[in-house]
Amino acid sequence: MIIGVCGLGYTGSSAVVDFLKEFDENYVIDAMEFALAYIPDGLEDLEYHLIKSPSRYFSSDIAIRRFKNYIESRCTPCSKYKAVTNNKFKSLSHDYIESLIQVNWQGTWSFDSVGTTWWEKNFKRRLLGRIQMLSDKVLKKFVPILPEREMCLSIRPENFYELTRKYIKEILMSACCDDKKNIVLNQPFSGDNPEKSFVFFDNPSAIIVDRDPRDLYICAKKVVLSYGRFMPSDTVETFVKYYKALRINQNPINDISRVLKINFEDLIYEYDDTAKKIFEFTGLKNHTSKKRFFNPDVSKNNTQLFRKYNEFNDEIKYIEQELTEWLFPFDKYVPLTNHGKSF
Repeated sequence: MIIGVCGLGYTGSSAVVDFLKEFDENYVIDAMEFALAYIPDGLEDLEYHLIKSPSRYFSSDIAIRRFKNYIESRCTPCSKYKAVTNNKFKSLSHDYIESLIQVNWQGTWSFDSVGTTWWEKNFKRRLLGRIQMLSDKVLKKFVPILPEREMCLSIRPENFYELTRKYIKEILMSACCDDKKNIVLNQPFSGDNPEKSFVFFDNPSAIIVDRDPRDLYICAKKVVLSYGRFMPSDTVETFVKYYKALRINQNPINDISRVLKINFEDLIYEYDDTAKKIFEFTGLKNHTSKKRFFNPDVSKNNTQLFRKYNEFNDEIKYIEQELTEWLFPFDKYVPLTNHGKSF
């Protein structure tokens, strides 16, 4: 089984990853976010342009080109993909994408100018393009002047899903995974719609972790700082719009046997009951290292942050009014008066 632990940005998914480390039945890969499926220019984009909506306007060519560029960007000397897969990520990805290409040739088309510099657009495309047309007219034969590249075509390859699952499995096996154990991955699916990526994995399941918006807002403002700049926190109004939009966008779960939703706070304040839910969902039994990696008594200090910083009281009241349905019922529990170390 693939167990994907997914969040919505600092919502506490790492706590569940740590909890799952405590089982001998699991092999955990948490050195990186395994976001290959749903990241822009990743597998879902390939699926769209090659399978779901291929176009004669070479949409597959651009999708394949962008996927290759994304892979290249993950293969820097300090790349975690590179390290985790024992330096096999690039070669496995190259073999995978080549297996999908049905036709390739040297050529060019108008979309090649998109995203280029002024110099490239006006010199390479326009000036050299006119010289190319003049050459064609005068010489009556093709002599390459305009820069060309390898172009690719792949329209509904019959074995797309089979090859993609094989590719993912090879990546995981290159990470020395034990295929007799469950493989736990960090962020392999999108937290707002995990099921759309399930088709790329063998026997997938997802645990989605969310968090009280008040603590998330304070976390962005006072704790993670620059690491949390992917979410807006300059004003509470923009944060509320952001938080609400992501939650409203969450798709209904089609198969509840494969997707479990919990709150970060549940694993802390209702540890035994939440642990039982995870046991039943995953089938895990041998909790051999209980509280070795995740200790709710320590992680409790990552909660009720909005009570620690009184200067944000007005913003917190606004969040409580606008995001009522996502608030965790902290009032049921003893208020924290002293936030100790959280790790």
